[in-house]
Amino acid sequence: MISDSMCGASHAKMMAEHPNMKTDRACTLACVKAGAKYVFVSNQVVYEITNQDMASLPKEAGESVSVTGDVNGNSITISKLMPAKN
Repeated sequence: MISDSMCGASHAKMMAEHPNMKTDRACTLACVKAGAKYVFVSNQVVYEITNQDMASLPKEAGESVSVTGDVNGNSITISKLMPAKN
């Protein structure tokens, strides 16, 4: 999932504090607008995305995705980002 550095793996606390944020997508976009960075969450592990300028990040904010990239510790440089197949 593409999330944000304020919420990480769960948007529940932020959405409880801000009832106008009804979806993970709305929460992610609001947090990024407020200064957070996009992150990739896989199996509850949060990875910092090094290439924050990817055009597809805002499009996939709050959504389940499939990524290809290079992982270095808890950072990832994404080379390919696609919606997850359900």
